[in-house]
Amino acid sequence: MKKKYLSVFLSVLMALFVSSIAFADIDLDLDDEEERGVPRDTTGGYFTIKAGYDLNGKYDYDATLELSGFELSESEEYDIDNGFSFSAEFVGAINERAGFGAGISYQHKRSFDENTGGLDPKFNFLPIHGLFKFKVPLDNSITPFAVAHLGYNLLFGNDDFKGEDGDLSGGLYWGLGFGIIISDGIQVELLYSVNNGKVEESGIELELVGDPYSGYYYENIPYSYEEEFKYSKITLSVGYNFY
Repeated sequence: MKKKYLSVFLSVLMALFVSSIAFADIDLDLDDEEERGVPRDTTGGYFTIKAGYDLNGKYDYDATLELSGFELSESEEYDIDNGFSFSAEFVGAINERAGFGAGISYQHKRSFDENTGGLDPKFNFLPIHGLFKFKVPLDNSITPFAVAHLGYNLLFGNDDFKGEDGDLSGGLYWGLGFGIIISDGIQVELLYSVNNGKVEESGIELELVGDPYSGYYYENIPYSYEEEFKYSKITLSVGYNFY
């Protein structure tokens, strides 16, 4: 079902992107720039706020458990439920086409789309990133653009996700995408992005040892657990540019 929705979103956005480029050669022959839908002058920089829907989430992890002198390793991939995110960005223009900026995003907590054995692990990231945006100004109301993100994200999670004594740490964040800007400031964007994070836990575990002849007793066994993971997804967002 996720893949079906994703294919529809991709098809619609790609059609808009291609159509906007095709319309570049059309001369509307109107005297008034505003009637022709010429995009606003953004050379002074602008703010953007966006609401997004995160699709096709994947959770890939590599984990290591050390217990009683033994080391166990595991790698796995899980599907993640779709979720909402909200972003704010500022872009300072270099010229009519290109600009650098910065942004911050908040992801609503999301769950695993898998059997988690009665637990309800939830997590979310808060990425803070720099960005580069390249636009293709056209002589009509639509401006296609490409965008790249690079930054660091904070990681949050409930006890079912990190464990009662677990520690969370963020990591590298990056994203690549494209979209269109309509002349009145409305923006539609499709972004593939990856959040990296880590879960660590250590402590003492009581273990029953011995045998029926000499007797059983509990022994304190130190353990440590480390899990490095990446959360990848595709975000379809709608935003508004404040010039």
